Amino acid sequence: MGATCIQGSLLIQDAVTDLSPLAALQVVGGDLQFSAAALTNLQGLEALTRVAGSLRLGVFVPVPGSPCPGNPALADISALSSLEIIGADIQVCNAPSVTSLGSLGLALTGAYAGSIEVDDLPALTSLAGFENLQSVGGALRLTRLDGLVDLGALASLTTVGGPLSIEQNDALTGIDGLGALEQMGALSILDNPELASVQAMNALTTIDDGFYVMTNPKLPTAEVEALAGTITIGGDVVICGNAGGDPC
Repeated sequence: MGATCIQGSLLIQDAVTDLSPLAALQVVGGDLQFSAAALTNLQGLEALTRVAGSLRLGVFVPVPGSPCPGNPALADISALSSLEIIGADIQVCNAPSVTSLGSLGLALTGAYAGSIEVDDLPALTSLAGFENLQSVGGALRLTRLDGLVDLGALASLTTVGGPLSIEQNDALTGIDGLGALEQMGALSILDNPELASVQAMNALTTIDDGFYVMTNPKLPTAEVEALAGTITIGGDVVICGNAGGDPC
């Protein structure tokens, strides 16, 4: 019988393809990190219920500004569907075949204390699994999700303690799922070529540290300016490169 608890962090990398030796594992006391080029699924982790540190799918040593090493063959993370607690951050990046994050739904219920970063998942078409997320204590970054059309799964979200970044999402047309959002640390909406409206953010009242809406060619500048006028904003306000407005 295998171990049910690992006291420290667990790093899965390089040529690992089989996680079945971890079938009894229920708790990781530190971070759980994956950077394995040939790993296609996470079968073997079905018993896992708690990660005390961060869950990092695609990060070996996270360095700000560095590229995510990724899990290029990973397609299925459904084995994490019993995971109830993630104590720190979630980072999922550079996994071109992952189509769903729905198995993270138990952990993303109510108030989530850490940061959430989802980056460079071109096959992801929705944020299924985020439906019961009410607040994020740190940052929420949604970047380079080329198949994502809307943010409907975020309809319960009211607060983001850090920055909310919506950047370089090629198919995103609207942000209707952000209608309940009231407060955030900062707002960055950049380089979304199909984004045509931000009117859904009509409950937003406070941004602590900066409002940046830039280079969204189909987003009317007048609409962005009207939104900014209804919010109490600390820090800079930068609006440029949007439809009908000044270039950046």
